Amino acid sequence: MVALFNMKGLAVLQFGLIRLGVLFIVINLTLVKSVWAIDVPPPEIDYNKLSQRTIEATVKIRPLEVKLGEPITLVVEGEYLTQSIAVINWSFFTKDFVIDDIEESSDDLRVKFYAFKAGKFNIKAQSAGYIDIPETTIQVNVNPEVTVNWKTPSNQAYSQQQIVWKAEVETQNPAYLVEVEPRNVEKNPDITVHQFEDKTFVAYEMPSIFNAQQVKLDSPVVLVKNTTQRRWKFFDTTQTINLKPLPNFLPASVPVGQLDWQISPMDWFYASGQLHYWNWQLKGHALTKDYLKTAASQLIAQLPPSDKITWLTESIQVEQNADNNGMLSTANIQIPFRMNQPGLVSLPNLILRGFNPNTGKVEQQTWQGQTTLVVPSLVIWLVQWVLLLLLIGLSFILLLALKQAWLNHQLIENVNRANNALEIWQAMLSWKNNQAWQSVESVKNGDTLQTDSIGIWQQWYLQHFSKTESQIEDLQSLVNLLNSALFAQTSKTHEQTTLLETDPLKVAAEAWSKQQSIWPSLQQIWRYGLKLGAMLKGVKGLKGVKRH
Repeated sequence: MVALFNMKGLAVLQFGLIRLGVLFIVINLTLVKSVWAIDVPPPEIDYNKLSQRTIEATVKIRPLEVKLGEPITLVVEGEYLTQSIAVINWSFFTKDFVIDDIEESSDDLRVKFYAFKAGKFNIKAQSAGYIDIPETTIQVNVNPEVTVNWKTPSNQAYSQQQIVWKAEVETQNPAYLVEVEPRNVEKNPDITVHQFEDKTFVAYEMPSIFNAQQVKLDSPVVLVKNTTQRRWKFFDTTQTINLKPLPNFLPASVPVGQLDWQISPMDWFYASGQLHYWNWQLKGHALTKDYLKTAASQLIAQLPPSDKITWLTESIQVEQNADNNGMLSTANIQIPFRMNQPGLVSLPNLILRGFNPNTGKVEQQTWQGQTTLVVPSLVIWLVQWVLLLLLIGLSFILLLALKQAWLNHQLIENVNRANNALEIWQAMLSWKNNQAWQSVESVKNGDTLQTDSIGIWQQWYLQHFSKTESQIEDLQSLVNLLNSALFAQTSKTHEQTTLLETDPLKVAAEAWSKQQSIWPSLQQIWRYGLKLGAMLKGVKGLKGVKRH
C-alpha cells in the first residue's frame, strides 16, 4: 500500500511540473510579442495632404481661335484623375465639335476635337470630380484654302442597302492631297464599309435585318494635306439611320440596288454541232460583286435543259469599281452552248428581279423568248461561199461601172472641146474602144485600139445599147452629119473644117454624148462576166486533159 501511494504522488508531481513549464513558455512568448510591437510602430498616413494633391488639376483649352479643319485641344493635368475623367459630360463638346483623339493617363488627359463648321461656339462650364472646366468661347474661321460640302445620306434605308456619304472638296492648290476615310467603324460591326481610291465618298452597306431598328452612323473624315505636310480634318454631324426590313415575299438573296441588264440577241439560225457563245452584261449600282454574281447565277438557272440544245459551263467575270454616284459592279457573262439537231429551237422568257431602294419597289426586267432555226453545218458552209462569190462579183461590177462613168464624163468633155468633125469622130471611137466591159473582151482577144468606119461603129452601138425610137433617130442624124462633114467635102481637108458652136454637127454630138449612161454598160458587164466564168471553166478543163 505504501508503495502504491508513493507512485501516485510521483505522477501528480510530474503532471504539475509539466503544467508549470507550459505556463512559463506562454508568458515568455507574450513578452516577446509586446517587445516587437513597441520596437516597430505602423507608419502614419496624411489623408489631408493626399486630398489636397488630388484637387490640384489644371485645365487648358487652346487655341481659342482656329480655321476650320484645325484642331482644338483640351488639356487636363493633375494626379489621380481617373475617376474625375469618367464623369465628364462630353455632350458639352459634341454639340458643335467632334472628338477625334483622346490620350488619357492617371495624371494627364489630352482631348483633340474639331468644329463641324465655321462660327463662334460656346463650351459650357462644368465640374467633374476634381476637374473644373471653365466656360470657353471658340472662334472658328472659314478656311480660305479648302471648301467641303457634305452630301449627307438619307435617314431612311432598307436592309442590305448601300448608302453613300459624299464630300465635295475644292482646294485652292491642286497639289493638295485629299483623302476620305471612314471612322469609328468598330461601333457598328454589322455595317460593311466600302472605300474607293481617288473617290471622295464612302459607301456603307446596311446589315440584313428582319425588324425595324435605328443605327447611329458617324461621318467619314476628309483629310487634306497641304504642301507643308500640315493636315486639316473636316467632319460632318452624326446621322441616325432608320433601317427597314425588305418585304416579306422577297427572298434573302434578292439584290438590293439598281440593275441594268444587256443581253445580245440570239442569231436567226445556227449550225448544228458547232460551239456558239451567248454574251450578257449585268451592271449593278450600289451592289457588290458578290450580289451581282448571285443575280447572274439565278438568271442562268432559268435556262432549261433540252435535247435540242446543250448549255455548257458559263464564264462570269465581275469587276467592282465606282462612279460619281457610288459603287458600280459589272459582270460580263459568256454562256457556251451547242445546237444538237436541225430544226426550230425556242428559248423561254428570262426574268431578272431586284429591289430598288430608291423607289421602294420590286423591279422586273424580262428578255422575251426567241425562236431560232438550226440547220446542218454543210448548208451554212455553202451559203457562206455563195455569199462570198456574190460579194466578189458585185465588187467587180462596181469597179467597172465606176470606170464607165468616168469614160462617159471624158466623152462629154472631148466632144465639147472638139473643133472639127474629125475630133468628134475620134472622141466617139475612143469612147467605144475604152468601154469597161469592152476592155475585158479586148484583153481576152489581145486587140488594140480599133479604127472602125462610121457604119461599123453605128452597128456596134445599136447592138449593145438598147435605145428608144427617138434616140435611134437622133443617132442616125448624127451619123449622117458626120458622113457629110468627113467625106462629102472635097475642097477642104478634115483638119481645115472648123465647127462653130451653133453648127448642127456640134449640137447633135453634144446632145448625144450627154444621153449616155452607165446602165447599158452594166448589162454588158453582166454578159461578159458570164463569158469570163465560162472561159475560166474551159481553162480548167484544158488543164485536166493535159494531165491525162
